[in-house]
Amino acid sequence: MTSRNGRALRAPRQKQCEIGVIDAMLCLPDEGCCASSRRRIGEHQARDCKGSNWSMLAQTRPDMPVPPARIRRGVPEADRRAAAELYWQAFGAKLGPVMGPRDRALAFIERVMDSDHVLSAWDGSGRLLGVIGFRNSHGAFVGGTTEDLDAVYGPFGGLWRKLALSVLGTDLPGGVLAVDGLVVVDDARGTGIGAALIEALSREARARGYRSLQLEVVDGNDRARALYERLGFLHAGWSRSFLAALFFGIRGSTSMQRPL
Repeated sequence: MTSRNGRALRAPRQKQCEIGVIDAMLCLPDEGCCASSRRRIGEHQARDCKGSNWSMLAQTRPDMPVPPARIRRGVPEADRRAAAELYWQAFGAKLGPVMGPRDRALAFIERVMDSDHVLSAWDGSGRLLGVIGFRNSHGAFVGGTTEDLDAVYGPFGGLWRKLALSVLGTDLPGGVLAVDGLVVVDDARGTGIGAALIEALSREARARGYRSLQLEVVDGNDRARALYERLGFLHAGWSRSFLAALFFGIRGSTSMQRPL
């Protein structure tokens, strides 16, 4: 998870926590795990696309028939819990030591989730298939403030979690939109839903005037790296953090950017 604007929440709320956890280990089940950039984008003038919603058909494997996915902006209020559970299903193993126990983690994610910073995929029956969050200077899909942490974990629990999570909060280059969480439900793995979400976010970023889409792939996730290379992402650097390794088991990650 990342802070909604990296350092300070837009008024009148208080300073953001540097919650960069999800930045460090975004998961696309069956297509590898990755991490969005742990950098904050500079002020960027976003140009909203026309219309509140739009859709596309996700490509699917012929041997695994799946109803076409409709991709739209946001997550409806009634589905926030489902989105939080999907998020935790993907990231809980790594986040657990800091964000657990599970019930509190879900409460926190559901509380801070920003529907203005996510695209979601749905099947024909209205079931949530996956989400891809993003982060820019205006906010993030899963952010949070000190107030949010204190409300869920209490003053002491919020304090040490803020300190632990702050090791993952850094800046983004200007003109770059960062992925802030990518996950697909188990029974839609390998069907192209994840790739479709990436394509949709790329179009969204391009329409808003961004020059590239950025994410990171944690060391050892060669399958994820290969997937993103096929989708046009290029290697942009490698980094590591002792504290990230200590708290979250992240020994290093490769930054990848997709020119738009």
